[in-house]
Amino acid sequence: MMKPFLKNLIEGLTFFCFVLVLGATQCWSADPTLARLAFWVPPDRMTEFEAAYETQVVPILKRHGFTEWQGPTRATVDSVFSRMFAFKTRAEYGERRPALYADRGFREGQRILGAAFGTNRPDGRIKMELNIYRSPAGPGSGVATGAGLGHWRTYDVTDGMTSNTVFSIVQDREGHLWFSTTGGISRYDGETFTTLVAKSDPATRPRMIFQDREGDLWFSTAGDGVSRYDGDTVTHVTMPDILSKNAPVSFFQDREGHLWFGTDGGGLYRYDGDTFTNFTGQDGLSKYRIISISQDREGVFWFGTNGGGISRYDGKTFTTLTQKDGLIDNRVRTGFMDREGVLWFGALGGVSRYDGKTFTNFTIKDGLPSNNIRSISQDREGALWFGTWRQGVSRYDPSAAYITSDSAGTGATEGLASQTFTTFTEQDGLASGSVASIFQDREGTFWFGTYGGGVSRFDRETFTDFTTQNGLLDNFVYSTFKDREGCIWFGTSNGATRFDGKTFTTFTAEDGLAHSVVFSVFQDSKGDFYFGTFDGLTRYDGETFSTFTAADGLAGTNMGGICEDRDGNLWIGSSAGVTRYDGETFSPVIKADGLSLYGNSIIQDQDGLVWFGTREGVIRYDGETFTTITTESGLALNRVSSIIQDQDGLVWFGTSEGVIRYDGETFSTFTTEDGLAFNTVLSVFLDREGTFWFGTFGGGVSRYDGKTWTTLTKKDGLVSNSISSITQDREGALWFGTGEGVS
Repeated sequence: MMKPFLKNLIEGLTFFCFVLVLGATQCWSADPTLARLAFWVPPDRMTEFEAAYETQVVPILKRHGFTEWQGPTRATVDSVFSRMFAFKTRAEYGERRPALYADRGFREGQRILGAAFGTNRPDGRIKMELNIYRSPAGPGSGVATGAGLGHWRTYDVTDGMTSNTVFSIVQDREGHLWFSTTGGISRYDGETFTTLVAKSDPATRPRMIFQDREGDLWFSTAGDGVSRYDGDTVTHVTMPDILSKNAPVSFFQDREGHLWFGTDGGGLYRYDGDTFTNFTGQDGLSKYRIISISQDREGVFWFGTNGGGISRYDGKTFTTLTQKDGLIDNRVRTGFMDREGVLWFGALGGVSRYDGKTFTNFTIKDGLPSNNIRSISQDREGALWFGTWRQGVSRYDPSAAYITSDSAGTGATEGLASQTFTTFTEQDGLASGSVASIFQDREGTFWFGTYGGGVSRFDRETFTDFTTQNGLLDNFVYSTFKDREGCIWFGTSNGATRFDGKTFTTFTAEDGLAHSVVFSVFQDSKGDFYFGTFDGLTRYDGETFSTFTAADGLAGTNMGGICEDRDGNLWIGSSAGVTRYDGETFSPVIKADGLSLYGNSIIQDQDGLVWFGTREGVIRYDGETFTTITTESGLALNRVSSIIQDQDGLVWFGTSEGVIRYDGETFSTFTTEDGLAFNTVLSVFLDREGTFWFGTFGGGVSRYDGKTWTTLTKKDGLVSNSISSITQDREGALWFGTGEGVS
């Protein structure tokens, strides 16, 4: 006779039972995505539950397209009844799972099963889970690395500059920077601005600065011509009246050492140290205002003019090149010759690249933020920088392949939108969108002189920041990890991202992860990767993602820190405790509700002891016994977020009340009073040089060499002051994971 509870169960479920959907057994041409449906049932009632499952649950599953998988599977814990289902793709599973969960009959059935078998959750439904079990690895989403966001700082009149409009920038032999502004000449020694020429002097309007091969500086000023500064003395150079009245707006020193001055209406002057020679329209010069001067490898001069295009001078004859010849615009505003000998001209209509035969033009349709180009420069990596009017500065890599076409039939080619331009604006930290001058100093730092905003310092050497603008899929980074190949991994709130130096590749639930929220990333001694996610542990062997959950024996599904001991066992932290995995079996060894084990909160020390940082103190395991260390034992605070051991065997704990050092007997606490940036410490890291790095919640990162504390914050270039994780790459660079990106 049927037991009463089973009879009632069947009757209660009849309202959502439908005719079975008939279907033939599916043949899979490739490895399918497998999902496991697990129910928690008393071990002695498995047979009864199976009868209820086959009669009442299976029809609903089939109605939603669930096809049972008959292949080999892993064993589950004794209290779990499970079945495996196959899907053609991960996306198919992603569509059918929520549809099943939304089924009113399925939800009601869970409540009836929970009441019948006594394994109900607080809401009365039976404890169950439906999770990805195994999935062929998806390709991930690859994004080429952007330029990265360096550290910006602006200097203006409040810092001691003579004016906020900066026309030109040079660096002298001593390393000092010189800025010509509408208010005079300012020199910067790295700490202080000194004014050398001010409006009160006879030279009332300094325009340009130029440094010759001997290191002397030349200043042009409206109404007073040119002055030379040898490091000690400023000497006014006697020159023709017309040159004095028409201030030079461009300087150049040719191969013979002669100086050339392009004026603002007086034509062109060459100075051999004794005599000035003037070139005008009568000599063949196209216009009298000379904006830029260059000399190519053949010794030919190129003069950019305002309205007359480009004048070419071979030492005897001037030849004019204009829009008819392919130039982007006759109103040239700047000119530059790169390391390859290619000429670049910025005009009001865009940029022209001239290789000696052909003009290639770039405009906003190719990625430039504006067609009004005011300055051009080249950095150490060979990239070109274009300063624009009101739209910021744009970086372009000329080594990138591009497609061109001569659609207008002028002999000019047009760069197409396949080019990569990276633009920086006021939103990124630039003082003003109008950039008059660009300079890279000896240390690699960029300086952008602007119209009205002062000068912006851009440091890509100290910190480089990566966000969603530069390739990250998500800015919230929980963890950082370096793998055997030297790639850096980031566990984020939207997947696990791998950085190989050129490309960010992100894997999410769509590619096979148990969940897209990834708290931790780890690679074991076999080379397999483990991802601690919001909904289980996922293993990646290079081809397949396999997911483990509470049904496999994990203590909880909200996974945190991961560590491998000397015997090859994995120790996995979760919000419900710690699980040890020997490669075959998951064994919960510490169970405690509310236990937090994220980041580098599990380590094995030099003596083989395993340490666990938790919200309830520190737990130490010697291979036989678990010992809990709390405030009662001398620990300053029970909430421990991260742990490391130094070269001397001392163990360091990051807590919400500072950093604690433990020598085996005594606890020593370091706080803001000792030099720590902020007392809430999220991450602790020891670099190859033996220097400590403490990532804090809101105070930036503190560096401690054993004697001195140094703090770095957003002011120094960090993308955020809350540092969740730290790692070091093969080149020795440190990576800081934050809630706003990676530095």
